[in-house]
Amino acid sequence: MAKAELVTKPSEREKVNAYMANLKHPLSDVVEALRQIILASDRSYVCRRIGMKHWLFGSLLIFGLAVESCFAQSEAKALPGPTAIVYKLYHDFAWEAVISEPGDKGLLDQPRATLMRYFDSRLTALILNDREYAARTKGIGRLDFCPLWDSQDPGASDLQIGAGKRNTVNVKFRYPGDGSNIKIIYQTTKVSGHWRISDIRYQNGISLLSILESKD
Repeated sequence: MAKAELVTKPSEREKVNAYMANLKHPLSDVVEALRQIILASDRSYVCRRIGMKHWLFGSLLIFGLAVESCFAQSEAKALPGPTAIVYKLYHDFAWEAVISEPGDKGLLDQPRATLMRYFDSRLTALILNDREYAARTKGIGRLDFCPLWDSQDPGASDLQIGAGKRNTVNVKFRYPGDGSNIKIIYQTTKVSGHWRISDIRYQNGISLLSILESKD
């Protein structure tokens, strides 16, 4: 029996354009961006190479990632005050606790502009100074652990972020290595109308500021 030929109906681009122009939905920009990616690709070539099902799956995967990103950003904006900036920090660098590859730039390796998105100017300057010292001496600076995880070997499960008192944010999680419960307290402050992290306090009573400002 001869195989039925797959026939697709030509896209009515003008009708779709009109529909998209009138679409009122929080994710309309994402849908349009995905549509443009699809329109820009050689669909017939892609379908021949990887098959229609895989092509559709790839398109849906791109859409899913875009939706997840938009949802995360919306959720962060909806969080009260200081909690949003800490949520964003963990959202952006959660991968540190999951996978690390040579060449990956973790939080402490980010440029000044990126660090300033999360920290105030004082803490940012101290992080950069410590990094510069380590590079100049080809050694280890005062900061020899990952601040987000209070560990040299990042890991976390059951992570929770919640508002504390006096502009603090509490982060709690379980360390997978030994099952111990970790609590980190973020002190925040407003900088030009935006919340930024000004210090991080750990369970042993030591703070990130005290480590970086130490003269030893």
